[in-house]
Amino acid sequence: MPSGVSRTTLGLVIPTGYSFNLDGVAMTLPMSVMFIAQVYGIHLGFGQQVSIFLLMMLTSKEAAGVSGGAFAALAATVIVAGLPPEGLALLLGVDRFMSQGRSIVNTIANALAAVVVAKWEGEFDAEMWAATRNASSESPELLPASEAALHVQHSAP
Repeated sequence: MPSGVSRTTLGLVIPTGYSFNLDGVAMTLPMSVMFIAQVYGIHLGFGQQVSIFLLMMLTSKEAAGVSGGAFAALAATVIVAGLPPEGLALLLGVDRFMSQGRSIVNTIANALAAVVVAKWEGEFDAEMWAATRNASSESPELLPASEAALHVQHSAP
């Protein structure tokens, strides 16, 4: 339990999160739809924006485990919303980079969900969490290479 969260909690929350907790996808896809609408000068009222957001909350589940699945969900939503499908070409070039951003947000959200569930179940070990954080700041071998190099430079006589 090096993170302060038990293996059983991690074993339940992380796989479930990667199937159902796609926060990065659910956040970026509605913004992409709004971008396409703005590019073509199409005004979407507040009700339409909320309905697109709710639709994307559901269709983001389609993107689980499939590389490029988020773009397919976006394409389906653009067509259903009555927006020009040509706007998808504008996003296709940057979707690879957006995918990396979505993955980072999904990973952070799943890690946070594991901590929240562990605290909720009373299994969170705050001392282990603090010890891990203190050890990584004091011991260069636990740091990423760039931070370890800085640590060695500052601690040299």
